[in-house]
Amino acid sequence: DEGWKITEDMMTAMDKSDWLHKELGDGGLRQIISEILATSKIVTATGRTCQEEALIRFQSKYPNFRHFIDKLLVVTGILERQEQQEENDEELEDWLLRKEDLGLLTLKPIREREWAQTIAAENHRDNHDEVAFSEDTSSASETDDETSVSDTSESG
Repeated sequence: DEGWKITEDMMTAMDKSDWLHKELGDGGLRQIISEILATSKIVTATGRTCQEEALIRFQSKYPNFRHFIDKLLVVTGILERQEQQEENDEELEDWLLRKEDLGLLTLKPIREREWAQTIAAENHRDNHDEVAFSEDTSSASETDDETSVSDTSESG
């Protein structure tokens, strides 16, 4: 699914994150990630892949791993922090050092530029489908006209 692919912006954000580089130095974290990646991508009866189930299981078992995932989603721009007090606006690097109470996190809205591109692509696809449908129906009606003419000339 295209919506779940890592974008170039996300990769850049991860590459530039000192916090992420430090976290990935932890052998235990790397072991958890390796175990998740080693599981099957086959969809189970729950409708999830074995990897998704392993991710959920590790997040439940290890709260620090759950915090790591939340922080990673903020770094990559998928989630955003909702500050409850604007005067207590904490810098991202300081927030990443928190061990607990990450505060309220919400899905980050799609940027207007990306939204406009999505709408333009959908409109293009819809217009293309309408043109194709129009061509199909006009050629079908021409065939119907020719058939009806030949039918009447044969009967007369």
